[in-house]
Amino acid sequence: MEENKKEFFDFTSDAAFNLDEEYVKYFGNNEIIKDNPSEVELKDAEKIIQEDGQKYMEYSSVNNYEKIFLNINEFFKKYRTDSDEVKNMTSSDRDKLFGYGKEFFKEYKIALENLSFNFEMSVKEWNFIEHTLTKKLSYTGNDLFTYWELYTKFIEPTKRNVSNLHKEITTFVPTIPIRSLVLLQHLLFRHEEKGSTESFNHYKNLCFEIAKMTKLFNAYGVMLSRVENKFTHWVHALNAIDGFNDDTRSPVTEVVE
Repeated sequence: MEENKKEFFDFTSDAAFNLDEEYVKYFGNNEIIKDNPSEVELKDAEKIIQEDGQKYMEYSSVNNYEKIFLNINEFFKKYRTDSDEVKNMTSSDRDKLFGYGKEFFKEYKIALENLSFNFEMSVKEWNFIEHTLTKKLSYTGNDLFTYWELYTKFIEPTKRNVSNLHKEITTFVPTIPIRSLVLLQHLLFRHEEKGSTESFNHYKNLCFEIAKMTKLFNAYGVMLSRVENKFTHWVHALNAIDGFNDDTRSPVTEVVE
């Protein structure tokens, strides 16, 4: 039996198109689509950032990121490609605007890549990390480079900080860059630990915290996708004004003497 085919309105005909009637054919009266998937994803990401950002994000890095995030969105608003200001520019000035926007977007991505997290843990949990990574895990050649990068960027400086803690202190909050967090997750999640032991509880707590921070960073990744889409559409629209078909516009028009 042939499956029911959706018959869309014949736009080549002279008949009048009634949006309400055509919509009801497929979605009914009570199934109005309010959000497309990208909007739902954005709202979920904003919720995660609102709920967990204050706890996990290191202040200076996220403060720098938020300033650039707000600023670049204002840039796209100010220099909308359908504005008279942009339309009335010379092609040379639009080249300069493109170059400026390209560098601005690059700086935004750098701010995202430089985000750091407050990784609260107990001293015992830290000892578990150090012992597991340096004494228990075995490494292939590639993993050895991963471990060494993690060691120099996170393990070694954190180890120094722990050595300076008073004995009465049982918990502390080291800062971990996103790159180190990804490397730590890659290595630590390879480890196996039997249940019902103190080490298992340390491992469980650490994995949960790493997973929450990774989920939070992925939420910022959704923001990156949104800004990247804005930038891409902005570039294509800018190119269309001058008859370009892609984003190969030169950032700055060169003057040949």
